[in-house]
Amino acid sequence: MATSPWFVDVQIEGVKETTDRFERLRKALGDAGREELRDTLLENAEILKRWIETFMPRPVTGRLARSVGVGLYRKPIVASFVRMDYKIAPHAHLVEYGTSHSAAHPYFRRGIETAWPMILQNIERKTEYVIARAA
Repeated sequence: MATSPWFVDVQIEGVKETTDRFERLRKALGDAGREELRDTLLENAEILKRWIETFMPRPVTGRLARSVGVGLYRKPIVASFVRMDYKIAPHAHLVEYGTSHSAAHPYFRRGIETAWPMILQNIERKTEYVIARAA
């Protein structure tokens, strides 16, 4: 390797062992355990959606309220998400961040900040339960 101070030689040990452990866990969980964890992610995304809707400025227009959606990525990993559909409410970001003519109403951020500790706890508890049951 070059002797330049701009290059750093990094070695990561234990990758094979960690990969093997995750593969054993995946097999131990089985389809039912993985589906249970997937459902937990989706349920918590719905909880987050409701919190976001709680902080929407009043009165909530139909388009702004309908624009909050949840979904599930399945590949390469399973992950849930909450998003704003800008086809339904193209003004959603203007409400969240404000403009030079109107104040910001950060409903999305406030919803995440409020719900996040509870959601992490829910997911952590369910994950520990499913893993303990599979072990």
